[in-house]
Amino acid sequence: MPEQLAADFRKFYVDTAILGNPKALALTLDYFGLDKVLFGTDTPLGIAPAGASQVIEAALRSLALRPEEEAAIFAGNIQKLLLKEEGHD
Repeated sequence: MPEQLAADFRKFYVDTAILGNPKALALTLDYFGLDKVLFGTDTPLGIAPAGASQVIEAALRSLALRPEEEAAIFAGNIQKLLLKEEGHD
């Protein structure tokens, strides 16, 4: 992929809805950066009956992230994004 296209692609926000695959989550964090990763589960899809929340949370915790990094993924990043969208930079 041309570098400019890759740089533009890295501007995307992504979520954790990959059914608890720790390696894929680590690669996601490495490629997009911590500030672009949002907690997501694709609930109610994926794992019946209630979705994949617990599996994804366990996979994230297995990465041994710092508490502030976990907090960013679980809530902080979406809060910042929503405030940015509302014009509260």
